[in-house]
Amino acid sequence: DVDEALSSFDEALRLKRDALGDDHDDVADVYLGMGNAYILQGEQQRAMACFDEVLRIRKGEESATMSDCYLSIAEVSIAQGEFDRALRNCSAALRIKESTFGQDSLAAADC
Repeated sequence: DVDEALSSFDEALRLKRDALGDDHDDVADVYLGMGNAYILQGEQQRAMACFDEVLRIRKGEESATMSDCYLSIAEVSIAQGEFDRALRNCSAALRIKESTFGQDSLAAADC
């Protein structure tokens, strides 16, 4: 159940922030999971707030987490009718996957 997942994410976020600080990669990973849970609940504003935290923490990185974050932002953007923003974020995700895994990889095809 999504409510239970969000409760677990809240607890994980608290513990990781206390142990590792607000700007640790593991904290960003929790925000990404939490944002995706909010998407499932239809709470796009809360999801975007989580994704903004991922972008803040992992600024400038080209990682699988960032690629996933960009795809999640694109999903919210589509639901909100913001197709230009969705395209920009899908393109960012694709660029990361192609540079990480190669242009002809299955990971790049997921975009």
